[in-house]
Amino acid sequence: MLYNLNEENITLSLIGISIIGGTVNYFIDCTSNKLDGRGFTFFLGQVLVAGFTGFLGGLICIEYKLSPIMTLFISGVAGTIGGTLLKEIQMRFFSIIKK
Repeated sequence: MLYNLNEENITLSLIGISIIGGTVNYFIDCTSNKLDGRGFTFFLGQVLVAGFTGFLGGLICIEYKLSPIMTLFISGVAGTIGGTLLKEIQMRFFSIIKK
């Protein structure tokens, strides 16, 4: 069933995989003691940023016509990277606009 993702399911799948990526990133930060007492609000923010970033990564994959499996993979990785990737995308976007 995973190989037969249609257009209706791909959006929810991208967001779901991205959110899982953000949750994984949060737990990695917890185990490496990088969070210093940050609570649920920080977790929720990180998951939302991960969902958005992973969705953007998925859209880029769709634009380049990658397979559904690669699209979900890259969406999950983009969700794990989260805010760092989002800042990089913003910087590249602004450099294109300024030209």
